[in-house]
Amino acid sequence: MNLLGILKIQWFFLGLTAPAFAWVFAGLLLAFPMLSLLWLFFVRFIPKLLKCSKAIKKITSIASNVSLKPADGIPIEVYDSLNQVFEKTRFIRSLLPCWVMFRS
Repeated sequence: MNLLGILKIQWFFLGLTAPAFAWVFAGLLLAFPMLSLLWLFFVRFIPKLLKCSKAIKKITSIASNVSLKPADGIPIEVYDSLNQVFEKTRFIRSLLPCWVMFRS
């Protein structure tokens, strides 16, 4: 079968008739962005989510070890440990401005 014969092959799908190469390229146009989004989800989002949950666990453990009374500030040890958590986890961009405002 020559190239012209391959271009003339018709496929019927979902009530539509179109050349086979059109169906193949349409499938690739749908598959490539989906695979790219899945790659971004697993390579970029999941590790950041895991690091964020680790930071939240550290902050929660620090907060559970301290009992504060009204009109008392936080002890310097607690402040230093919170500062270390935020310095190590700089990727939490949404929480960093809150920490900078609290720190100043």
